[in-house]
Amino acid sequence: MGYLKTSIMWHDSQGGECEAYVGVRYTGHKGFRGDHIDPPEPATIEIDEIKVIEGCPLPDDYEATDELIAECLADWAEEAAEAEEWRAQSRRDQLMGGF
Repeated sequence: MGYLKTSIMWHDSQGGECEAYVGVRYTGHKGFRGDHIDPPEPATIEIDEIKVIEGCPLPDDYEATDELIAECLADWAEEAAEAEEWRAQSRRDQLMGGF
């Protein structure tokens, strides 16, 4: 599960522009590389909650845009890369611990 803070914009029912700074809670799914039987599936993001931190309230029928989903996917990939770097550093530290 991940959490991202970002700004989103949309048009209200009168055609006016609305903007809000929001917190987005999401779940990432790794996807599948594929094999000789099943085709590959890309990684996906499921948005669990969008909460307004500041700005206009979201309309009840608001649906996440492709840009918001892409931003969450990039955030999730960045967190995964950072976690992998921490694991690699921990392994290096353990190996060097005997010296």
